[in-house]
Amino acid sequence: MGNLGRPVSTEIRDAHGEYNLSVVFNDHLTPQLVKLNGKPFGCKALGAGSYHSLFVANDSGGIYSCGLNNYGQLGLGHDVNQTELQLVEALGSKNGLFVEGGTHHSVVLVTDGTLYTFGRGDSGQLGTLDDPGTGAFKDSPQEIKVPGVTGFRAVACGSNHALAVTDQDAIYSWGYGDMLALGNGVEKDELKPRRIDWTKTKFGAAKILQVAAGGQHSAVVAEKATK
Repeated sequence: MGNLGRPVSTEIRDAHGEYNLSVVFNDHLTPQLVKLNGKPFGCKALGAGSYHSLFVANDSGGIYSCGLNNYGQLGLGHDVNQTELQLVEALGSKNGLFVEGGTHHSVVLVTDGTLYTFGRGDSGQLGTLDDPGTGAFKDSPQEIKVPGVTGFRAVACGSNHALAVTDQDAIYSWGYGDMLALGNGVEKDELKPRRIDWTKTKFGAAKILQVAAGGQHSAVVAEKATK
C-alpha cells in the first residue's frame, strides 16, 4: 500500500500469485532509509496510521505523506494510494510540528498552533463536519476552529478519535466515543472538539505534559498544579 514510503517491487508475488518471501523480508520487513527524490529524507516528526505514514521535513518543515489513501487520509486532494513520499501541497506554506495518523484519518499541528485534519470523518474523526453523513471524508486539510481557543500545542490520534491540548492547558477530544474514549462521561461520538472537564476529577487543575490515544481509550500525563 506504500505505507513504508518506498516502491513496492513487481516481484513481490510470483507467477502463481503467492508472496515471494525473500522479497518481502529483504525489501519490506528489513529497515531501510526513507528517501525523497533518491536522497535520504531527514524528518523531525512522524506519525503512523493503520496503513499510512506522515512526516515533517527536517529542513523545510513541509508535511509529507504516503500509503493507503482510500479516504483521502494523505491530504493530497484525491484518493489514490502513494508508494513514495508526497508533499501535502495544501499545507505547503506551513511548518509542521506534529503529525498523527488514525485508521483512515490524519491530524496535523503546525508551528503557529493551527490544527488540520483530513481523511475519514463518519464518526466525527475530523472535528469539522456538522453532518458526517454528508461527505464522510475530506481529501484535503480542514482547519479545526474552536471558539475561544487561540492555538494548540499538542495532539494525539487514536484509531477513530483525537485529543488536542491548547496553549492554556485545556484538553479537547472528538470523534468516536465508544467505551468512553473521549473522557467526557458519555458513550457518544463528538463531531466537533469538546473540552474535557477536569473539575469532575480528583486531580484538579494541572499542567498537561502529554496526551495519547489508542483504539478505544485515551491517556494523559499531567503535573498537578501547585497552590
